[in-house]
Amino acid sequence: MKGSCFCDKVRFEIDVARIEAYHCHCSICRKVTGSKFNTAFTVSANNFRWTGSNDSIKVFHKAGEGFRHEFCGDCGCTVPNRYKDVMFWVPAGLLDDEDG
Repeated sequence: MKGSCFCDKVRFEIDVARIEAYHCHCSICRKVTGSKFNTAFTVSANNFRWTGSNDSIKVFHKAGEGFRHEFCGDCGCTVPNRYKDVMFWVPAGLLDDEDG
């Protein structure tokens, strides 16, 4: 499956047959999305690869909470972020494949 940010500068592929997305309703996810929930999924780092440039990715750290938010500095779109070198957290809305 392929995915990208809104301006298409940040691109990635994941090698999985199926994803299991979830909705997070925590206050952080509500703030990041401006919605009541954030739909995402996780994928093993072994099954994730960047295919575009990572140069436009920016990182925001919320002081004292350990929260890390990665986004495209050009279009503002939330992008996948690595978690403890074993997996990537991926916003489900970034998938380009309609069947995903």
